[in-house]
Amino acid sequence: MNGLIRIEITNQILNCRNFVHSMRRLALKDDGVIDAGEKKVLRKLARATKKYAKELEKLSKD
Repeated sequence: MNGLIRIEITNQILNCRNFVHSMRRLALKDDGVIDAGEKKVLRKLARATKKYAKELEKLSKD
């Protein structure tokens, strides 16, 4: 695989992790509490992001 593509895939995997952490911080920053609705959305975001990162990892191993 092209080295530059592999680097960009790795970059996107790191961005996924940062995205989930950033969403949690923003939910807390709003009013200091993560309510039930926000928790639900955060869980869905975390799952979707994890799936995406896992697919990227598979691609980077090719």
